[in-house]
Amino acid sequence: MFGKKIGSILFILFAVWSLLVFIFLVSHNSIQLWIGNLNYRICEVVSTSGCLTEHTYDYLDNQISKFGNFRITVKLEKEIKPDVYDTFFDKTEIIGKKMCTGDILTIVIEQLDADVFSKILNAPILPFTSNEHVIDVRYRSKKVAFISHEAKNIVKGYDVISDIQNNITDPSVKIFVATKLNSTGKSYNNEAYGDSQDETSQTGINHIFENGDFIREVEITPSNETNIKYFQN
Repeated sequence: MFGKKIGSILFILFAVWSLLVFIFLVSHNSIQLWIGNLNYRICEVVSTSGCLTEHTYDYLDNQISKFGNFRITVKLEKEIKPDVYDTFFDKTEIIGKKMCTGDILTIVIEQLDADVFSKILNAPILPFTSNEHVIDVRYRSKKVAFISHEAKNIVKGYDVISDIQNNITDPSVKIFVATKLNSTGKSYNNEAYGDSQDETSQTGINHIFENGDFIREVEITPSNETNIKYFQN
């Protein structure tokens, strides 16, 4: 009789444990996929822009921090000559630095602490269960970005607006801005920004989002005029 009660209790514990494992497994796989996709998108941005900006790195850090304590490791392999690379691990030598075509950036995301799913999966639910063999299911993602474009000067939207306003009275400076909604662009030849509806409205084709990324190109003409071009990244 006593043995049956013990058996029933163990069966109930095992059933509850199995149900919790299934529920958290579905959630765990969903988050793992999301982290992998996020890391892939970050690498894609770096590959096409040629720079891991501080803003992009902070965005990645803030997003994954929602799911626990993580460590982000970056490795940059700079191509010195064909098939010869110099390797950097220091983030201060990578973040915000320009990269060249042929360079390779690796981003590894690792969860440092065991989450609820890990604890449930490794829970000693039976008297003879041993913690000797722990199943490590912490989140991890490794993605590699092959730099395909040379890095150019990348600035924020508020820098673009400031540049326009600061050069209103300088006739030698011509500013051109192309947004994602207006690839043909708009020229600001000593004109202020924000005077028209297409700029002030967030749905306007020439609206400059303050936190948007823009590639800055500067050209000096033979007549000493400065042409500054901004292309939303």
